[in-house]
Amino acid sequence: MIYVAFALAFWRGVHMYADGEIKGPGTVVTVLFSVVLAATSLTQISPFATSFANAISAAQTLFEAIDRPSGINPLDEGGVKPDVLGNITFSEVSFSYPTRRDVAVLKSFSLNVPAKKTTALVGSSGSGKSTCIGKTRGSHSPE
Repeated sequence: MIYVAFALAFWRGVHMYADGEIKGPGTVVTVLFSVVLAATSLTQISPFATSFANAISAAQTLFEAIDRPSGINPLDEGGVKPDVLGNITFSEVSFSYPTRRDVAVLKSFSLNVPAKKTTALVGSSGSGKSTCIGKTRGSHSPE
């Protein structure tokens, strides 16, 4: 394709120079260098075409997720609220999963959650957050 572009530029450039459409052969040389630069750029970009297509597809999925309206309205005061009568307290709780008894997930864990206060349990996957909440359902006593 580069050779075809060179041939076309030379052929057309010579005719344009002969017909007086361009003032000098420098214009033909400028066109040739422009063709070389464009062709070189395209050959360097082409191996990444698959990556560009994957990025566009991923971006489309990401933007759809961002633009999707949330099913949860954080400002809505309605809904079911747990009836907590008192504080929730964990005192020196130790726990490991049955499949990995040698790895302590919770080791002497203590926590006091005041009544009618919002508290977040934050941690990586497998750190015992759901286990703490699941084990407290129905087993707490008001203070």
